[in-house]
Amino acid sequence: VLVKELQALALDVELMQQPGAVKEDSGVI
Repeated sequence: VLVKELQALALDVELMQQPGAVKEDSGVI
């Protein structure tokens, strides 16, 4: 489970550096 959370965190950070449209898409996390 920890690895999954880390991957989600990494994804979140990666999306934060991209246009807001992409971030909104995965804002469910």
